[in-house]
Amino acid sequence: MQNITPSSEADTFGGLPQPDDIPETHRSEAAAAYIMMFSGMYFPLPLIEIVMSVIYYNYWKRKSSFHAFHSYQAMISQLPISVLNYGFLAWAIVLIVRAVKGGGDEMTVLWSYYTGPLFLVVFWSVIGLNVIYIILSLTAYKRALRGYFFYLPLFGGVSYRRFFGPHAVAFQEKHKKKTSNLPPGSNRR
Repeated sequence: MQNITPSSEADTFGGLPQPDDIPETHRSEAAAAYIMMFSGMYFPLPLIEIVMSVIYYNYWKRKSSFHAFHSYQAMISQLPISVLNYGFLAWAIVLIVRAVKGGGDEMTVLWSYYTGPLFLVVFWSVIGLNVIYIILSLTAYKRALRGYFFYLPLFGGVSYRRFFGPHAVAFQEKHKKKTSNLPPGSNRR
């Protein structure tokens, strides 16, 4: 977890936008990308937070590189935690169904000696990872509201390289509108 401030490296890659240069509306729109993790609580559909993050990213990515960076980072960090959560939920449902169907001595012995401790370790690991993810996302949210970048572990570097790295196309060039209406007599391409 790094809070990287602009340096000479940023100048090499075209420069990072500075907090004073980012309008307040851009800050709040970019910060909202980190709130997508809570969308699954309001819509009881599997993996809806991933779908909403993808929609949010695709909508805002053309507005500015600040929007693009934060919405992309929020989207790619949402993916593994959602898959982990739903994978654990599926495993828990399978164990419960087997326990109810079996209902006998074999299942009780198997649960108590093997599956029970493993289930508890995985359960508390998933809870711990979710708490860490929520803390990091809320920190990124607060930093984006102030116009700063916050690089999430594993995903911040990927997002940075995509939008500000040495091979990133200048944002203005990438999203430049093509002129299709030309005056009479001009050469058509």
